[in-house]
Amino acid sequence: MVSTLRILLLGPVGAGKSSFFNSVNNVLQGRMTTRALADSESWRSFTMECKDFRLKKKDNSSYPFMFTDIKGIEPEERKGVHPEDIAKILLGHIKNGYRFHIDNPITEENPKYNATSSLNDRVHCLVAVLSADKISLMDQDVINQMRKVREKARKRRWKSVPADWEFL
Repeated sequence: MVSTLRILLLGPVGAGKSSFFNSVNNVLQGRMTTRALADSESWRSFTMECKDFRLKKKDNSSYPFMFTDIKGIEPEERKGVHPEDIAKILLGHIKNGYRFHIDNPITEENPKYNATSSLNDRVHCLVAVLSADKISLMDQDVINQMRKVREKARKRRWKSVPADWEFL
């Protein structure tokens, strides 16, 4: 049984993934918050690590869902979040606080690698965050990367997958 629904925010750099989380948190808290730092002026990722956000209720308990905010997808794969890291996040193999590396995806030797992920560690909901005013300007490579993630997630249907599962 899953105790907390995990929601992954996925999208291009500058689409508003962190701002989306902050907006949801603002509504639930009934006040302005900025738990996820955001930068709308840059064309590079501001979020550099995998960050899990639990949302607190007014009675200090938590809502039964949490958001995972990650580095954005960029046209050149070696600048944004690595596709293999996205696959590992979906499967629950990347722990909170993992700092994304431009050149290489996470390895099993990394202390932030979770080799024994459970159903609670896996992503249960994938949310694509896109900027409505920039969608017509999106690079085709970013669109293709997002499409591949969506297709793999749909095919997987959140069930167990073989160890040799190829992502992209």
